[in-house]
Amino acid sequence: MAVARRTRVTVSLDSLFAARQLSEAATAAAVNIGVLAETDVGLGRVGVTPGPDLLALARGISSLPGLSFEGIAFYPGHIRDNAEAATRPWRRSAA
Repeated sequence: MAVARRTRVTVSLDSLFAARQLSEAATAAAVNIGVLAETDVGLGRVGVTPGPDLLALARGISSLPGLSFEGIAFYPGHIRDNAEAATRPWRRSAA
């Protein structure tokens, strides 16, 4: 909360339990924390299921004092280039 007193802070989370705890801390510190609702886009590591679960999380975040719903976050870690190509140095092709 000390950082939030000096600059804008935004976090992402995927549970109302965590949102409630963050809300209590933010309210006690008299700060506002931006929150992104985290959704699972297929990797199965973090986030709630898109659809009703995501909507409920977003609405829950919006209803809590000390928090402002800022949008949706996701991690598309399964969408990437070939690992070998990703490790090669980037070079501009001569056109």
